[in-house]
Amino acid sequence: MKTTLLDTKKIAKKLSRLISNFDEFYWAVAWGSSGPLADELLTNPQKIRNLIIGIHFCQTDPELLQRLSARNEVRVAVNIGSGTFHPKAYYFQSGDKAAAIVGSANFTKAGTTDNVEAALLLEGSAADAPLQSIRAMIESLWDQGNRIDDEFLSSYRLRYAASRRYREALSKPLRVNRPKKDATHPDLLKKSWRSYVSSVKSSQHHNLDGRLRMLRKAQSLLNSADSFSGLTVEQRKAIAGVVGRKEILGNDLDNYKWGWFGSMFGAGTFKNRIAENDRHLSAALECIPPMGEVTSDDYFAFIEEFIKAFKKSDRKGGLPPATRLLAMKRPDYFVCVDSKNLRKMSGVFGFARTTLNFEKYWSDIVETIIQAKWWQARRPAGTDGRIWDGRAAMLDAIYYEPV
Repeated sequence: MKTTLLDTKKIAKKLSRLISNFDEFYWAVAWGSSGPLADELLTNPQKIRNLIIGIHFCQTDPELLQRLSARNEVRVAVNIGSGTFHPKAYYFQSGDKAAAIVGSANFTKAGTTDNVEAALLLEGSAADAPLQSIRAMIESLWDQGNRIDDEFLSSYRLRYAASRRYREALSKPLRVNRPKKDATHPDLLKKSWRSYVSSVKSSQHHNLDGRLRMLRKAQSLLNSADSFSGLTVEQRKAIAGVVGRKEILGNDLDNYKWGWFGSMFGAGTFKNRIAENDRHLSAALECIPPMGEVTSDDYFAFIEEFIKAFKKSDRKGGLPPATRLLAMKRPDYFVCVDSKNLRKMSGVFGFARTTLNFEKYWSDIVETIIQAKWWQARRPAGTDGRIWDGRAAMLDAIYYEPV
């Protein structure tokens, strides 16, 4: 029996050749997806004898399962064993001749093109003990599998769609947070909830209760109207951080310090868009859900609309006014980044101040924040619960510095 080590490219080429040259296929794979090799397999469906495919973590493409469902020889691994169904074994036979590929590569496009994979190709006689064992294992797993019927496909499609965001998040490269040497609270992301709250409460800048009351008032205003554009001009300006003292004197807005969490009073163009009730700013805020998960799709939809508000202006709306609106809409996810906190935040998050833009704000700040231990903590009761409701925006209390 001949044994050969295969890398990713060789795995794909050899699978293609074996599909073409052999008469019978016995496969057990953890995951699969559509692609050129799947097309080759489905041009030779009569060669399939036993094929079982797994669905753990919703990594298998439902379209491939749909295409395979017409074959009685194909089954899906559901509740086989107590752990993950994870084999990658491809057995081929023609008469007394047999071959098998066993290794790390799934029957996915990534597994046979982009990933770093390794496998052994075994070629010899169907009577060779290793090849016999491989076929026997696959047949045993297949016996435990289920038919791919319409009810299964319908249920799996729902779960596959619902888990898309998690698959995308886990497929991204790991961002290693490297705080600068002079960072304030360099252990920010590792802090427990208790430690994080202690840092917030020990801030020397602004009044904690006042900050929390202001956030709650902003939330109340945003929830009181059908849209941001439905608020009064003074209310919109307050939320945007551009309201003047004389504009709020004598009404209920006067009870709050609207310059906290990023005063935008000097952002003249943004201030004008707020006063004019630009429809794109209202549309931008509508892209962010009032509760539950906020996704990158939500955020970038917001940014797209936000940019449109400044399309006819010489000066464009930058990150500070955009993040001010975001922090008022969802203070649990967003912190306003401006000149008063940028230096210290760039130190703890490890990015260069000059490179921060709309895209990097999401990847370098938001995605990093929501992985923090304190952000993941359960909501407590009392004042701490109010801090939890605004736990991202409250980073301004920790990193604010007068300039």
